[in-house]
Amino acid sequence: MPAQLLADAGGQRIISLDYGLASTLLSLGVQPVGISDLADWNKWVVEPEMPSSVVDIGSSHEVDLEILIQLKPDIILTTPYLDQLLPRLQPIAKILRLEIFTPDMASAELLDFAGVKAPVFAGTELPPTAPGDPERRASAY
Repeated sequence: MPAQLLADAGGQRIISLDYGLASTLLSLGVQPVGISDLADWNKWVVEPEMPSSVVDIGSSHEVDLEILIQLKPDIILTTPYLDQLLPRLQPIAKILRLEIFTPDMASAELLDFAGVKAPVFAGTELPPTAPGDPERRASAY
């Protein structure tokens, strides 16, 4: 496992309301303090393994606000899919709203947050192995 980047991320206490975002954090060596739907993590996500110290904050649609407040997060990671929760989450912590499955690779924002430089491929936002139009991928060379 890569060295913990948590210190490089400014010692931020991060909550993730999305498995994809949580998985990306863990892959970068950043451990969230809590995630939603933790009980089903091993059912839907095989790797990376979620550390036992991470706290379950309830369903992503019915976040346990008491637990969330007790965890004192600095940042809550979420997606547009959960925008209805924003009015309840914004008073608690900074919200980082990311779209992780988009052609423009908005998840690069998460890499930037974690201090990891994303590769650039000849002026295109899609790497040669990315899904999408084959001609667009080829133009990356």
